[in-house]
Amino acid sequence: MKYLSSLQFSQILLGALLVWSLGRVLVFPGYSPTWYWLLLSGLLVMLSLNLFLCLTKRWWQVQHIQEKETKIAYVGSILFHCGLIVILLAGIYFNLGKFKGLLFITEGQTKEDSYQNYIVLSQGILPPRDFGRTWITLKKVKTAFYNWDILSNLQAEIDLTYHDATKKPQSFSIEVNKPFQYQSRKAAIFQVGIAPLIDIYDFNNQLVWRGFVNLNLIGGKTDLFLWPLAADKVVVTGVLDANQQIQFHFTSENSGEAINLNIGGREEKFLGYLVQIPEYRYWLGLVVNNTNGTQGIKFGFILIFTGLLLRFHNLFGDVRRCY
Repeated sequence: MKYLSSLQFSQILLGALLVWSLGRVLVFPGYSPTWYWLLLSGLLVMLSLNLFLCLTKRWWQVQHIQEKETKIAYVGSILFHCGLIVILLAGIYFNLGKFKGLLFITEGQTKEDSYQNYIVLSQGILPPRDFGRTWITLKKVKTAFYNWDILSNLQAEIDLTYHDATKKPQSFSIEVNKPFQYQSRKAAIFQVGIAPLIDIYDFNNQLVWRGFVNLNLIGGKTDLFLWPLAADKVVVTGVLDANQQIQFHFTSENSGEAINLNIGGREEKFLGYLVQIPEYRYWLGLVVNNTNGTQGIKFGFILIFTGLLLRFHNLFGDVRRCY
């Protein structure tokens, strides 16, 4: 028991945590498996136990101290260790309940905050329990296709509505460096693109297929999508015509057939059908992180700061007297 509360054991655990964290950067730079987070949580639990035993020892020591200044210093040490324990426990909760995913949403679209609508990048063994309680609507994206610095000048309006009718809907105005928070998650913009509405008709002028296609064409990029009526890929570029209107260039990868389509322009023949783009919208890619445990970490740092002030209050007093 004495070894478990020793400084030497603390140093061993801190070294193991450092090596384990570096291992994630080198071995699992993207998605870390569940066993990695379980072992990391185990190391944090042992370090919490070590600090708790050290805290208990300090508490018994302070009971026998009569001198006021020394007692205040010991109380500061106790608060310092309490802060470390709170941060570690919050970190364990954060690791076990961590979630990071991507959500893609188009102007005018409403999506439910559920697993089915996320591309999950990493996830703990205790996933958030508040999924499926919120609807996210992207009302409007304020930007311009021809603006090369589009991300820096982008603004978007998002509405949140809740399944629980007693909760009031929320509205957010977001930017690239201005995330918004809902439920136990925080979302920020990491990507923007353009989504043309593609109408495909047969030669009897009957609508065969209609849908928005999310394309990453900003800044002169080229993108592609799967042709919905055949096993073919269509390469797309977007440029500005002489009237400063967006023009889309479609090229079939298989046949090499190509057309130019203007927004609201006439139908053009392509791959045996008539194709038209009546309108377009912007889409956003949001990176969403779980925020469970972050409040506990903040509270832990407050305890640490308070503990340091009490621990070294004599030093501050000596400095003040020097002036």
